[in-house]
Amino acid sequence: QKVFSDTDATVVIPAQGAGSMWQDWDNDDPVLGRHQWDTFLTEELAPVVEEKVSHNGKRGLIGLSMGASGAVMMANNNPGFFGGVAGISGCYSTTDSIGAGTVKLTVGNLGGDPNNMWSAPEAWERNDVVLNPEGLRGTQLYLSAANGEITDEEVAYYADKEITDQITGSLLEAGSRHCTENLSAALTKSGIEHTTDYLDAGAHGWPMFGPQLQPAWDGIKSALQ
Repeated sequence: QKVFSDTDATVVIPAQGAGSMWQDWDNDDPVLGRHQWDTFLTEELAPVVEEKVSHNGKRGLIGLSMGASGAVMMANNNPGFFGGVAGISGCYSTTDSIGAGTVKLTVGNLGGDPNNMWSAPEAWERNDVVLNPEGLRGTQLYLSAANGEITDEEVAYYADKEITDQITGSLLEAGSRHCTENLSAALTKSGIEHTTDYLDAGAHGWPMFGPQLQPAWDGIKSALQ
């Protein structure tokens, strides 16, 4: 509310997508069911929202962590649908060791089987934005990540939590930084314009995430005006 209250943007926040990567799944999963987020958001929800609210025909997408991965994948798989997309602390390969491991961890932690999401190797490759970022050409892109170093604020945040929480937050953010750098390199190689914002310190958690929404919005809003 703080970030968007002084704008004309209509903000839609999907829920119930935990462990889904915000993708269309190939098969029913015994635990997570059959997610169809790409179809729902682009083909079903968008027309309903745009019929009900005043709009200028432009759309943006901002994602955090798993949502960053999903947002960038969705924009890449639907070229031109989103004028701007921002990814905060995401991972954008689905086939390299860190990227594939992140997907398996994200889905598996919720009890799902990632092979029910993408049942064939070709599907994993198709959703790898680092391998083929061409669908992002012409989209205003903003990517950010920290490096996993714990800040003074985070020392206080983690003080009453298990040490494993701090270690996990540090490792996940270091991985996000590596993933973001890899996507940036692929975009540069392809001649696709983008903006990166690398924080000097910060772990994968809310003390770092919260302040990143404003710069993420600032990074894409000019494409939506």
